[in-house]
Amino acid sequence: MKISMLKNLFAAVGMLSVVFCSGCALQTENMGREIMRYDGSLENHNWKYLKSEAGKMVYVPFEGYYKSKGGRIQSPVVKLNKQPGKGTYYIIEFKAKASAQCYWWVDFFDAAGNLLPDNNSAVYPTSQESSYCEVFYAGEQVDSICLAFVSEKGVSVRDLVIRETSVQEAAEWCDSVYKELPEIVFTEKLPSNLPKTAAALKNGTPWRIVMLGDSIMNDTYNSMFQSLVKRDFPKSNCEFIISVRGNTGCWYYENPEYFKSYVTDLKPNLLIIGGISNPAEGNWTASIGKVICQAQKLGCEVLLLTPPHSIDWRTPLPQNPTLPQPIMTWNEKTRDFRNKELLAQEPYLKIAAETGVPVWNLTKYCADYLAKSGKPLGYFNRDLIHNNDRGKQLIGRFMQAYFRLLKQADSENSDLQTVSVVRVKHPIQIDDRMSDPAWKNVPEYKLIPFVTHESSPPKTASAVNQTKYWTDAWAKLLYDDKNLYIGFRIENDDIHAMKPKDQELLFLYGDTLEVFLKPVDSNGYFELYVNASGNKTTYFFPSRSFLGTQITQLTSLFPGVDVYAHVDGTLNNSSDTDFGWTAVMVVSRKMLEDKSGVPFDEHHPWTTLLAGYAYSKNKIHSSCFAYPKLPGLNYHRTEYYAPLLLVK
Repeated sequence: MKISMLKNLFAAVGMLSVVFCSGCALQTENMGREIMRYDGSLENHNWKYLKSEAGKMVYVPFEGYYKSKGGRIQSPVVKLNKQPGKGTYYIIEFKAKASAQCYWWVDFFDAAGNLLPDNNSAVYPTSQESSYCEVFYAGEQVDSICLAFVSEKGVSVRDLVIRETSVQEAAEWCDSVYKELPEIVFTEKLPSNLPKTAAALKNGTPWRIVMLGDSIMNDTYNSMFQSLVKRDFPKSNCEFIISVRGNTGCWYYENPEYFKSYVTDLKPNLLIIGGISNPAEGNWTASIGKVICQAQKLGCEVLLLTPPHSIDWRTPLPQNPTLPQPIMTWNEKTRDFRNKELLAQEPYLKIAAETGVPVWNLTKYCADYLAKSGKPLGYFNRDLIHNNDRGKQLIGRFMQAYFRLLKQADSENSDLQTVSVVRVKHPIQIDDRMSDPAWKNVPEYKLIPFVTHESSPPKTASAVNQTKYWTDAWAKLLYDDKNLYIGFRIENDDIHAMKPKDQELLFLYGDTLEVFLKPVDSNGYFELYVNASGNKTTYFFPSRSFLGTQITQLTSLFPGVDVYAHVDGTLNNSSDTDFGWTAVMVVSRKMLEDKSGVPFDEHHPWTTLLAGYAYSKNKIHSSCFAYPKLPGLNYHRTEYYAPLLLVK
């Protein structure tokens, strides 16, 4: 479909349902002080008119180069006189009539008069005058505003007022927009690894959240999701700061000079990287990695967003594209009208795994929502690229849902990490030393030792501390269509496996590694062993209540698990010095699915614990270790297992 046809289509769609132009749902009699009021027609007031450049390519600050959206009438610049360094919400009410879709627009300025990222959305074509109620957020840097209307074919506006409003009423405005939309479906169940942010949300620590990206990141910011987060976390004291440049991604921000002005100078406690402009020629994910690395050096937490809704990628109905669209399907290869693959998520998931930062997959949720919404083409857009209030609210609701998960986080699981499992792109050679090239450049997880001796009597604790009481152990994971592969390497100077027999409690007889696997949507979980002599044990517990019983027939070794082990030293011989051992466990995906009743794929979340035991003549205390970190030495605390992330 041609771009000109799509523009006309968006205008037609706006006429179908002027959802939030029919009056404001908020109680205006209790609003705050007025900032701006113009009674009657704007033609009777001293607004400035800027001539239309329709058809020309113009630079729109904080959006980029686009065809002009038309002429512009704008108010004088008005100071907000708000509390310095604090964001504040405002409500705009006006009546408007337009023959073609146009835009309301708020430009923001700092105290020095410098232009800051704006907020704008659609005024829809209607045959009669419609009442509008909009809300905007003026961040900490904003000192003054200029209100404007931008149109190619003219717009009539009257009775305009801007008032300060509360965060509660801003959240209610979000609700009034959302109630006209299909309900979102959000299936994530585990909080992201943002322990400091989670704590700040709950205890009220002042927290600076910088949102870095492009104009779509600005749409995310202007969704007013901040008000929803405040409602969910009433004690929170967050300041959200938008830091964007039109059509710009990390390929620009990685430059140390630009990173300083767009990130460092804003002093973030949490940096959120997002938008749709990160893909570029060359290794663009490396640019994201460089920005993440610079941010981590600042000591702040970092969060990566996959692209949210922007361009409506659906194929329009040929007979009438303004009709409600049928349910559609999509994948990462789906192309938009520019023939670009905008729905790819894997590059983001992979770089997040490589850099150890959490990722919120807005692409998946927004694409699923759009595909099943049944709404006409362009229903969520104000132009070809950007979101109207509906699209912004869609993004904002998923942001709220992800933030809400942080309520589950606490000090005990603050070290919870996602465990990435990387897809093998060729038939893997399986051996006991992980010699296949697929094992290279895969995220490796260091198993965290338990320090249990500190509660011992002082002399015992002192004696243990004078030795290397811990064992260094690492794990990495791969998968393909058939199997999950877990590779371990362990450094130990005295390796034992005194009972080389399958289906035993192998950790009672020597060095043992354990893999726990649990689907989030089930109480059942697996406990799988491999020891240094290459023996294995397989348990499946329908729930933790079966632990320690014979109900689960623990004596039966079930198929679908193969193990391989190699010792660099002499097994069961304390008279010499060993160096360590490696092990590989191969777990059938079909076995996992058959016994648990839950598919092992990216659509069904699973969790894991990687753990082990080690013994040595040179230690006066046995060594236990696990990843992720647990609140105590109990490998069956399944609620603390880490989410598995399947990376293609």
